[in-house]
Amino acid sequence: MKKDFFQGPKSCICGTNFFNIYSDSSYKINGCTFICGNSKCRRKYSITINSFYEKFSKQKLSLISEIIKCFIVYDYNLNNAYKYITEEKNTFVSKHII
Repeated sequence: MKKDFFQGPKSCICGTNFFNIYSDSSYKINGCTFICGNSKCRRKYSITINSFYEKFSKQKLSLISEIIKCFIVYDYNLNNAYKYITEEKNTFVSKHII
């Protein structure tokens, strides 16, 4: 079964379609990037490019995943999800984000 949660960029501006995922401290929200596989180019792309998570580019992947888990796995409503994330996971989030 093919898993395409992070499809990455389709191709780089240099024409390469091979990318590596690296930890990157310059990306403060998610900490990872796709880097072009061409050693002469090495252009960086956000880890969320061409994925479901791209719609939530200002939020951490872990937070969005926890919110999804609250509704799908735990079958929580908004108030229960908010309480779980803020108290159990010790993460600040507004109800508007959830």
